[in-house]
Amino acid sequence: MLSEEWVTAVRERGIPWEEFDGLTSEMHYAIALICDPTDRRSLERKLKDLGLSYNQYRAWLRVPALMRQ
Repeated sequence: MLSEEWVTAVRERGIPWEEFDGLTSEMHYAIALICDPTDRRSLERKLKDLGLSYNQYRAWLRVPALMRQ
C-alpha cells in the first residue's frame, strides 16, 4: 500500500490517500453543488459538470470524513 503505483491507482478512483483531517476543497465544492436544493439537475448531470465519474463519487461516499457530514 505504500507503492507509488498503488497510491496513484487509489487517487484515480477518487480516494484521497494523503493524511488529512477533513475533506478536500474539491469534495466541499461537490457537496455544495450536489446538495443545492435549487439546482434541479440530475445527480448524473451534476457529476458530469463537476468532472467526476460515478465511481469516484461512490468512492467518496466511503471516506469517513465525508460520512460524518
